[in-house]
Amino acid sequence: MRMTLGSSTCSRESSNFPHEHAASGTSPVRWLFIGARSADVGDRDFKFDQQRVAYRSTELPSLPAGANSEVLMLFVLERDAETRPAKTGGVMAVFALEGEVDVIAGTGDKSIRKGEGSYLLQGSPFTIVNKAQGESRVLAFFLMPEGRVPLITQ
Repeated sequence: MRMTLGSSTCSRESSNFPHEHAASGTSPVRWLFIGARSADVGDRDFKFDQQRVAYRSTELPSLPAGANSEVLMLFVLERDAETRPAKTGGVMAVFALEGEVDVIAGTGDKSIRKGEGSYLLQGSPFTIVNKAQGESRVLAFFLMPEGRVPLITQ
């Protein structure tokens, strides 16, 4: 399995986008698309106008058989702030939208900057620490067995 985060920018609605959107103003809208699929699929079914793959994980273990659920969270961390220690309830992919953070995890620590990502396996303890001089924004995507919560606080 592989997780992919891609982005696309559009300034008007297009019939080839599988979503609906209504916004006032004339500014372009930046869309983020997240996909979890078998590693052998690649990008064959990930095609949007002006697309860009922003982050792709390495191969992950297969998900357990049965229903799975997805949760998307945005962590906004002020200067010198950090998340509460927690464990992942499923596979977790993180992507830095702004700033720079350290992902402190039982499997090893990793620094990620704007435009970079990383992932943690189910049950991994972690804390995300802001290392930027200002605010950092981190998108977290969880893929977990149905009925599990994305974060298990310690």
